[in-house]
Amino acid sequence: MGAVLIDTGKGSFGIESGTSEGDWLILHDTENRVLAYSLKDGLLHHRFFGSNVAISPLGNNVVVENLPGELTVYDLTTGDPWSHISLKSGAALVRFSLDGKALFVLTAEQTAYTFDIDKMPKTIKVVGG
Repeated sequence: MGAVLIDTGKGSFGIESGTSEGDWLILHDTENRVLAYSLKDGLLHHRFFGSNVAISPLGNNVVVENLPGELTVYDLTTGDPWSHISLKSGAALVRFSLDGKALFVLTAEQTAYTFDIDKMPKTIKVVGG
């Protein structure tokens, strides 16, 4: 357990949703940003742009839909992009498996994809439905 202080710049933005796993608190704000806070030190460590976010149950990766159909998996230790996924349409749902080894993406067109985290290349471009 931990605590964080969120500086909203005198209310210039609000928090729309949040989730936590391990040491990480992940918040989505009204400015279309994903904020990654460490519960251990209470500090903001990373800021990503986008929405439709999911954090790995292992607490080491987060996936963010930066633009409709453009998803990036980030390493929470460094904040660096780890893999990029381009889909034909936007994501309706993104989730990691309970063991953190797979990423499930359901598109707005109701096409489902499962990606093996250990075998994900730097870039994945899905062509067609």
